[in-house]
Amino acid sequence: MHVDDFLRMFTYDHWANLECLAAMRTSGPVPADTVGRMAHILSAQKLWLERILKRPQSMPVWPAAWKTS
Repeated sequence: MHVDDFLRMFTYDHWANLECLAAMRTSGPVPADTVGRMAHILSAQKLWLERILKRPQSMPVWPAAWKTS
């Protein structure tokens, strides 16, 4: 893959994340599992960026504060 491919994917992810967060803000109460899934998506994206940059993983892919049973 070329660097432009990664930039295009991260640009799309950024747009999609903003759309999801905006929908969550305007929807009223957000279920805990929805917040947990969004936390997972953001954490996983950060993990991949850290891997690309050859940096150590800075947080878990499933942040414990948002884990639901």
